[in-house]
Amino acid sequence: MTKKQQQVLNFIEKFWETHKYSPSYREISDIEGTTLSHAHAIVSALSKRGFIHTEKGQARAIYPIPVWRCMRHEADISDAK
Repeated sequence: MTKKQQQVLNFIEKFWETHKYSPSYREISDIEGTTLSHAHAIVSALSKRGFIHTEKGQARAIYPIPVWRCMRHEADISDAK
């Protein structure tokens, strides 16, 4: 995992803990100081590597895997922390 990927993953996880919903690609790009397309590439790489789950065509649909599993009732809510 690259340093940027780790930073984005940390941001997504903390954002979920605080807001209980996903950050937007714009928020990810702003916090990382990168372009929107680069933020999308980082999120896509994290998804392909199994660290997060994304729902295509939906706004704010970036889920850390523990959160996604809880939403699908595959894990206990305490596992999402």
